[in-house]
Amino acid sequence: MNKLGKIATEPEYIDWLTEVDRVGGEFAWIRKTKNFPKNATGKERTVDEINKSVLNSFRVTKAIKEEALKRNCNEKFVKLEAEEILANMAHSFNISAVRTIGYGVVKVIKHVFDKIFVNMAGLKKIRDLLPKDAVVFMPTHKTYVDFMLVSLLCFDQDVTLPAIAAGSDFQNSKLMGEALRRCGAFYIRRSFGDDQLYWAVFAEYIQTHLIHADRPVEFFVEGTRSRASKSLYPRYGLLQNLLEPFLKSNVYDLKIVPVTMNYDKILEESLYAYELLGFPKPKESTSGLLKARQILNKRFGNVYMTFGEPISVRQYFYGTIERSVLSFQPDAYMIVPDNQKKVIRKFGHEIVRIHNAHNVITLWSLACIAMLEIIDDSKQSGIDDVSIKSDELLQRTQLLLSLCKLLNIQIQILQSTEDDLRYYLNIHSDLFLPFNINDTNFDLKFIEFPIDKNGIIQKDLLQKAVTSIILANYANQVLDVFADLSLVAIILRNFSSYPYVKLLSEFSWLQNLFEREFVRVPEDTQIDFNNSLNRLKLCGLISQDENRITIKNNLKMLQLAKFLMPFLDCYLLIFDIFLNLDSSVTAKNIIPSSQRKMAQILEKNSNNSNLRLSFLSSDLIKNAYSTLLSRKIIALKGSHDLRINTSELLKIKEKLYTYSNNLETADTVLIHSRL
Repeated sequence: MNKLGKIATEPEYIDWLTEVDRVGGEFAWIRKTKNFPKNATGKERTVDEINKSVLNSFRVTKAIKEEALKRNCNEKFVKLEAEEILANMAHSFNISAVRTIGYGVVKVIKHVFDKIFVNMAGLKKIRDLLPKDAVVFMPTHKTYVDFMLVSLLCFDQDVTLPAIAAGSDFQNSKLMGEALRRCGAFYIRRSFGDDQLYWAVFAEYIQTHLIHADRPVEFFVEGTRSRASKSLYPRYGLLQNLLEPFLKSNVYDLKIVPVTMNYDKILEESLYAYELLGFPKPKESTSGLLKARQILNKRFGNVYMTFGEPISVRQYFYGTIERSVLSFQPDAYMIVPDNQKKVIRKFGHEIVRIHNAHNVITLWSLACIAMLEIIDDSKQSGIDDVSIKSDELLQRTQLLLSLCKLLNIQIQILQSTEDDLRYYLNIHSDLFLPFNINDTNFDLKFIEFPIDKNGIIQKDLLQKAVTSIILANYANQVLDVFADLSLVAIILRNFSSYPYVKLLSEFSWLQNLFEREFVRVPEDTQIDFNNSLNRLKLCGLISQDENRITIKNNLKMLQLAKFLMPFLDCYLLIFDIFLNLDSSVTAKNIIPSSQRKMAQILEKNSNNSNLRLSFLSSDLIKNAYSTLLSRKIIALKGSHDLRINTSELLKIKEKLYTYSNNLETADTVLIHSRL
């Protein structure tokens, strides 16, 4: 049985921070002589040469002419605008600046992190690729620190530092924005809309780097940081743009390097929780984050970096993409047939799948699941002020760990279960009232995070919800490996046996419904289903004859079902909220309106163990909304007005209802939601 999840152990993984100390510390490390390889063209263009080639390209000059014609103005004014766009976008890479800035960044990173485990052999492979092909790093995106660490590790291993696609809001801090620009960051808007001039400059800028192999390119396929620690849906438009040089035969091949990054503690964990509760996103400022006193006074544990096997785009798309047709299209335009767009989109999902397969899962994720379950049980017993005994938390975490071992899911254990649990509780001690980590069986009581004022939701509810969302986010880090197994268990849990064909159909329906929560490769449902059944059979949890699936271990299957039941219960409430929206709700305010309604439901049903404060997360509501939008059950008339197909949404809700934990309780809650 194939193992799920990765563990970061020697000799494959080494602690990079130890290597920095070995050469004499950060100052000696940053001054080391570097020997970056020549690129595939044998010539490294200067920043000015790159920018000049962009402005003089056929794509950009054509866009300038068309824009001037559309605006009925002189071309020179549009060209000045294009120059301004490029000046604001382009990096100004300088190795001297890299050394100066890198020294400061390494110093901070050494202060906040204990260890940074890296599979160095995976990174060293990239260096051998650079003289042959254009290389694209595609890391996961969980925190600001992601791109800094990739660049530092490239510097360490003499891998040419990448040109990094960064959001333009990083420029809010002018000092740090310019510093990052000198380290290779180029800035792009979060959305381009129908600004054809901007699209042309952006596309040409990215593609000239790849065609001339000036530097590797670093691109986040998810587009933005994941606030909920789950993979985000790939950004198809940007991905297609990145692949265009290959699709049009301007390069022989591209090598894509998936990079998975896992953190014991996310630097922005409380900021994410506040954002997900509807508080305005603070202005992006890496400098502000790294200088924040509360950051520098905390420990953030370990980081795990996994450089995946480079993917040859040429090999991946062999036989599925008709490059001979695409290569004859004009440089300024490329129209990809729908069937080939599907192949490109599937590739984005493959990258996400590899990211998830390389996740290093720690005991903390299991501990967070256990704490959320203890909170649920306390609510069922009518206990409002939850106190968790460390021994009970250890026992529940060990039960989850034993289930992982049974299913051959690898969990990173540094010392022992008890020692690791104490280590993680110590790192995350700011979630609790003060406790003595050295006591035999200490009490854990959650703090209420400070809220200055009421937001979309009442202050007293928000203060409790922050911790719940933080716990749910860390629990999410392990749920991807359980998701398909849990879906099978949810379907089977009320039956002693079930027809294979019907089980596959129900599995497919649920997997598609939660496609935004747990990103899967399109058209791989049958493979995912059979893999899940095989794993459950090998563990002795189910048996299968030719036509039926039978449960052999009800207790373990119920344990599996519980992993995803909160998502099911939350979607039920969200769908009911959508069905009862008033006419004033638009596409622009549907998320906050739904959060406000969700808060009312949670306040009226505070002792319902099936309802969690983490349901207030805008991530869950947004994902449910996006799923219905993609199915055209919710449609937009114009840019804001909503049209909901209530009959179709009712069908989905009623079918989902059949899997619910407690139908009587759910009925009561849904009635309250209509009040």
